[in-house]
Amino acid sequence: MKKSLMLMFLFCAVLQADGMNRKVNRKKKVKRSSTELKHPISDSLTSDVLLVSFISFGPGIDFRSIPVFENSLKQFNINQKCAVQYEIKTWGREGERDYCISSKDAKCLEAFTSQTRSSFKGNERILIKEHAQCRQ
Repeated sequence: MKKSLMLMFLFCAVLQADGMNRKVNRKKKVKRSSTELKHPISDSLTSDVLLVSFISFGPGIDFRSIPVFENSLKQFNINQKCAVQYEIKTWGREGERDYCISSKDAKCLEAFTSQTRSSFKGNERILIKEHAQCRQ
């Protein structure tokens, strides 16, 4: 009786551990698929970039502003005919991410910086830093 009870306990523990392992692997796959939107920056441009950080103080990042920001970046490239590149660096538990933005044309980068600052003025969960370095 004790042996069968012990075997049943071990069987339940193995099933629970397997279920937890599958849940962790599923979360990892979702994270990998979200990074496919990267547009890599060349190594020569990574030292001096515009850094737009979506940060969190507990309630999470401003998820509604991410598509607005990405669309404004795409529209800026189309309208201004600039080659502004960006790379997304995820770093936090609540979806925190950095957009490392660079351009070979300094005037384009300055114009995009001023447009971004005016668009997200007053948003405490979006930090905009000029002449910053990207996270490795």
